[in-house]
Formats: sequence, structure tokens, C-alpha cells
Amino acid sequence: MARSTAAFERVINVAVARLKPPEAQKRHAEIARKGLVEHLAQSKTPPQVVTFVDGRKGASEDSVKFGGVIRYEFHRLAEVAAFALRRAQELSPVDSGAYKDAWFVMAGGKQVPAEGVPNTGEIVVTNDKPYHRKLEMTVNANHWRTGKAMARLPAGIVERLRQEVFRQFPGVYASVDFITLQGGYVLKGRSQLRLAKQNRQSSAYRAGRKHLATRKDTAAGQQMTYPALILRSE
Repeated sequence: MARSTAAFERVINVAVARLKPPEAQKRHAEIARKGLVEHLAQSKTPPQVVTFVDGRKGASEDSVKFGGVIRYEFHRLAEVAAFALRRAQELSPVDSGAYKDAWFVMAGGKQVPAEGVPNTGEIVVTNDKPYHRKLEMTVNANHWRTGKAMARLPAGIVERLRQEVFRQFPGVYASVDFITLQGGYVLKGRSQLRLAKQNRQSSAYRAGRKHLATRKDTAAGQQMTYPALILRSE
């Protein structure tokens, strides 16, 4: 995004260098609009465009000052969310297909259809299956496909989505967070106690406990948190 804007600015600077006002401003605006049209023609999914003229948001290109700057910001979160949703489904282990089909997108705290994702704000991509967190954190996807023994993944699906979005869309903020969902799964039973290391390096051992302290987010009655990809325009 920023690279395209810089390219426009360099072309405009060269093109108007020998002109004087007001012809220079007129030519500046013409070249900016033409560059924008050409750039958008290359996009499969047209982004939302925000225009800044000499730092004024939404101003007309025609109002640019002599030697001023016309800048376009391209907001394409809908395209990014569609990419992340497709990749999440492609990376999902397939047994019955329920997990693959359970991925969805949220905007403004509510689920939205893929074609209704806004280009601005904060977008969330997640999965509401009760085993989503366990699969993200501990289960090797090959186990689901081949029946081989489970092993810890170096990076779960949501983390892989973050990395891919970072590479494909450098102007988009992407992070992993653990969120609660309305009507989400409530943990049942008792957390399994884990033995503490019996040496002075263990704080539990020094406190006289045989087991590690239980985590609040794994205690019975707590709402489970779901790994989610958080997207925002930078």
C-alpha cells in the first residue's frame, strides 16, 4: 500500500517539476487520479480508498497546494479476511469436515458473512468448535489425516495464518489472541493436577506443594477461550 503511494508521488514530482501554479496543481491532480485508476485496475477485489491531500482527509485532489502531497490509503481488510478464511479451511485437518466448516469471521463483535466483511475496523477470524484450542496448541494435523501419533505443532493454524497474512499483506496488522465467544463452551470437570519438579528451581516445591497451581482459564465453570486471528489496517 505505502509502496504504491510512494510510486505515485515520485511520478507526480517528476511530471510537475517544470510547471508553475496553477497548472502544476491541475497536472498534479490529473496524474494522481490516473495513477489511482491504474492501480485499482490491477486489484481483483477493489479496496476502500481514503484520500489525503496535504494531510487533509477526504479532500479533493484539485485542492492540492503547489508542491503539496496527494496520498491514497487502501483499506482491504475484506480481501485479507477472505484470504485468511480460505487458508484456515485449507489448513484444517479433515475428519467429518465439521472443523473445517466451523471457521467464521467477526466484525464489531458479531459474525458477518464472507461477502459482508468491512474494509476498516477490527476483523476476527476464528473457529467455535470446543476442540479448536486443543487442536491449535497440541495436535499435529497429520494425526487426523494419517492416524499417526500426535505431536506438538511448532505453529498452529491461527499462528500460520498470522505469518501468511504478514507476508502477503504487509500493510495489515495481524496478531493472535484468545477470545471468549457468546454461547461458547464452558469447561467441565476438574483440571488435571501436574506434578511440580522436586527441586529448588520449582516455586511450587519451595512453597511446599507437590503440584503446580491450577490455571484459572482451565478451571471448571470458566468459559473457554478460542484462538483467533485479529486483523486491523495499520
